[in-house]
Amino acid sequence: MSSKKRREEDEEEQGQGSGTARKQEGLYPLLLMILRMTKNSPYPFWYGETHAGCGRNRKVDCEGSPLTFGRAARDSGKKEINAAFCDINPVAIEELRKYADVLPSDSLFFCQNNADFLLELTCRIRAKEPNPKFAWGAIFCDPQKYRDFPIKALAEFMFEFRKIDLILNLNATLFQMFQGCKESLNGNVPVKHMDKPTRRELIAMFHKKYWLVRNLVGKGHRFTLCYGTNNDKFFHEGKHFLDFYDINSVEGKMIFDALHNVNPDQLEFPF
Repeated sequence: MSSKKRREEDEEEQGQGSGTARKQEGLYPLLLMILRMTKNSPYPFWYGETHAGCGRNRKVDCEGSPLTFGRAARDSGKKEINAAFCDINPVAIEELRKYADVLPSDSLFFCQNNADFLLELTCRIRAKEPNPKFAWGAIFCDPQKYRDFPIKALAEFMFEFRKIDLILNLNATLFQMFQGCKESLNGNVPVKHMDKPTRRELIAMFHKKYWLVRNLVGKGHRFTLCYGTNNDKFFHEGKHFLDFYDINSVEGKMIFDALHNVNPDQLEFPF
């Protein structure tokens, strides 16, 4: 492998890929909508990122997801926010701390395994909420590779906190490979992939009634931004916004199952 190719792969792992700007274009309005729905609630909004990164993509000169959340939090007017950001890379998390002034006040930073981070967040919600199962909020999970994906811990977290939404930047290409292995009839299926879930099996683990999916981003490995919620007020059957679609609509199935983008024809949010 050439040094250039290796460097490009390392940058992708650190959230420095060329698709970051496109991802943030969808993430900001989604976060803004979720925050505005809870703006008048007297209860705090819980927010966590399992793969926070350093806060900025230097490769394409755009903000990373923590700064996108900070901007959405300010623009939403939501006052009480408990935000926590995790990354396994100590250099990245120290760099992210430098942006504390543009993040919600008293934001917490963790350098640890993301499964342990979700357990830490669980303990904090239990300790601070009078009725933890009614806690509001969102988790943003952005794993680049399967080994970085805390599936079991995330499923347990979502089972306990049904009102906390899940935003998942899913490597659709990777899970397509797992599905292809299961469907292969040539007898040469890698055993290591046989226990991996398909995309549909994966989202079923997270205890969300409704899912929206966004047009795919990236070359080679392609990602789709998925939003899972149990909020009946949010979901408008048959409606979509920007290039997000109900996962069970014709367009949603085209994106999520067939990995083909569709042309958005509605640019307004329902809220």
